[in-house]
Amino acid sequence: MDQHVEVSIEGRLLLPTGITDGCIGMTEGRIVAIKKILEGESHYTLSNHLVVPAAVDMHVHFRQPGDPRKGTFATESMAAAFGGVTAVADMPNNQPPTTDPRSWKAKLEEVSGTSSVDFALYMGLGKGLDVHYLGIATGLFKLYIASSTGDLLIREKDRWVQAMASALEAGGHVVVHAEDQASIEAAKPTGEELEWHHAHRPPLGEAGAVEQVGKVANTTGVAGHAHVAHVSCKEALDALGDYGMSAEVAPHHLFLDMRREDLGAKGKVNPPLRTDLDRAELWSALADGRIPIVASDHAPHTQEEKAQSFPDAPSGMPGVETMVPLLMTEVKNGRISLGRIVNAVSVRPAAYLELAPRGLKVGNEAHVAVYDPKGARRIDEDKLHHHCGWSPYNGMDAIFPRLVISPTGVLVEEGEFQQSRPKGRYVGVTLEDIVALDKGGNSLTPSS
Repeated sequence: MDQHVEVSIEGRLLLPTGITDGCIGMTEGRIVAIKKILEGESHYTLSNHLVVPAAVDMHVHFRQPGDPRKGTFATESMAAAFGGVTAVADMPNNQPPTTDPRSWKAKLEEVSGTSSVDFALYMGLGKGLDVHYLGIATGLFKLYIASSTGDLLIREKDRWVQAMASALEAGGHVVVHAEDQASIEAAKPTGEELEWHHAHRPPLGEAGAVEQVGKVANTTGVAGHAHVAHVSCKEALDALGDYGMSAEVAPHHLFLDMRREDLGAKGKVNPPLRTDLDRAELWSALADGRIPIVASDHAPHTQEEKAQSFPDAPSGMPGVETMVPLLMTEVKNGRISLGRIVNAVSVRPAAYLELAPRGLKVGNEAHVAVYDPKGARRIDEDKLHHHCGWSPYNGMDAIFPRLVISPTGVLVEEGEFQQSRPKGRYVGVTLEDIVALDKGGNSLTPSS
């Protein structure tokens, strides 16, 4: 008896064995059949379209709790869906920051039921977190060893080393913002705006921070649970070396550089936009797998904030909706292979976050996106869906998905959102033990 199929798609399927013409069938949120010919209750005939696993963006800042003028889980998760992303992991530098079980639990309760895509939440290794409690926690952690948006910098090296080692040894995954604070404070930058920012947060300082993080990771015996966020330059790439850590590159470091003077403060981000030579090195490292993951570092600010003088404007830019569409254009142009991109935006980040496996395979959850290779169009920031209303990629070519499906059903079809209410699930690593500490009083005693 044939398996009942609710939704079927006919197209060019990216299977583990390569691209093949055929049909994929889905029922109750799972892939149940892959055949040459297949008919579901709803059938999409999309010949010559690429049918691939939908993306996982493991580095976003959806700004909730915090300032709804920048964004919320409702607005930013919908933007993610329009960009072919069906799962995200949100960073902890909120207002208030998510740095203990109570604030983590409060954030989970606040955003649950508001996200259109699946989501996980990081906990910040902040100044007030007693590292002794990390021994009972297994989850996702973010460590800032340089100043950036929010107040999560751990300035004292012995404290961040202890925090990182404790979290890794407890089985957690630690994502590190790896820049050297001393190098930032010692810099005497020159130049205009983006060039000044590049010199203010120097590449050698980023490289030195990566080396420090790698040494700590290697002492724990679980270096693979350590992850370097947004590698931006050749020096930091070289410093990754043989430490065995995971790493990511952000789309703005692939597609933009400090020559984009027209961006002004809208191009201000940490680590900074670098040189065109750095971009070339990052593309090479992405292509050969030295950088295994692409993550957007989606960090929206309002246009009013970005209109301030360059030194006063906050760092960060939106990118969750445009990340995969920009990359798909580079696949079309022959710069990088489709398989490599899908591995970097879907398979590898899902594995790092310990989510359900991604891939077009019977039994896997139905995270699917469909792209027309001939469907490139210029990005119009006024037609994007994130809340801040601007994009540093405005006017660049991108291939947006025609169809996006998650285990909760069809999310986007032909540029229209299909669900009447948010159905995204919390899919992060369970933190029940550490959240249970919150019952009856304060969970943690801030360290002095």
